[in-house]
Amino acid sequence: MFYTVTVNPAVDYYLDIPDFSVSVINRSVDEKVSFGGKGINVSKMMTALGMENTALGFIAGFTGNALRNSLKKDGITSDFIVLKEGLTRINIKIRSAFETDINAAGPQIPESAFRSLLGKMKTVTSDDTVVLSGSMLGSLSADAYLSLLEYIRNKGIRLVVDTEKKALLESLSFRPYLIKPNLEELCEAVGAMPQTRNEITDAASVLLSLGARNVLVSLGKDGALLLTEKGEKLFLQAPAITATDTCGAGDAMVAGFLYGAGTGPEYALRFAVACGSATASTVGIADRKSVFEILKTMS
Repeated sequence: MFYTVTVNPAVDYYLDIPDFSVSVINRSVDEKVSFGGKGINVSKMMTALGMENTALGFIAGFTGNALRNSLKKDGITSDFIVLKEGLTRINIKIRSAFETDINAAGPQIPESAFRSLLGKMKTVTSDDTVVLSGSMLGSLSADAYLSLLEYIRNKGIRLVVDTEKKALLESLSFRPYLIKPNLEELCEAVGAMPQTRNEITDAASVLLSLGARNVLVSLGKDGALLLTEKGEKLFLQAPAITATDTCGAGDAMVAGFLYGAGTGPEYALRFAVACGSATASTVGIADRKSVFEILKTMS
């Protein structure tokens, strides 16, 4: 069983503005609403692939209710904690010649709500996997985040982390099964600017040495790099696609890796890239059919 934890989910409001400019009134030609957050995106991809999972996290206000109802309609199991104050955030996604995102801060999470999260995880066992995705320290205190990691480790649960900066580095001592930084997050973590494949491999090796068991570096259109705890260093070029919207592609990769992990690291990497590429080719998270169509082109 898989559990995803999204501390700060979101309603993503997409605006298609072909000639977007600052300091003037812009008018969109199309709008779309998507309900997500990184962990929820992982749950969406898992559900599309037939992987049993439950989305955990915090919601608030009418936007939180709308998010939960949308997931239920799409067949995604959730067990959110409802906060008494605030609103689940609304993120603005402007699509023009470039992708411009304006992400809101989201509600504050009181200590009582965090204890409720730990309570919901009492049924999680060492046969399960918990995926922590997205911003952690912005909403949770550092102590709360570390106690969550400690709780997961003490129960022997397989841990996957897809976050950034301090939260990513602090997770490494808890021996996560998988971390998935993109190139920017990798640079922030190691304090360097790797450019070549060898330099990126060396940087990812630092995170292995600090405790990560497997490091999957997403490189966008350039594919992905996987370093495993057995010393394997695998690179896979992404297939040629027409990118529609890259939002959620990295989250889809996490689900894809976990889907393929039982077959071995090569297949896990290949399936991760297929899920990421299929998602980048559409708006929202890709469906199962699209993933396997991309996978066929990678044979």
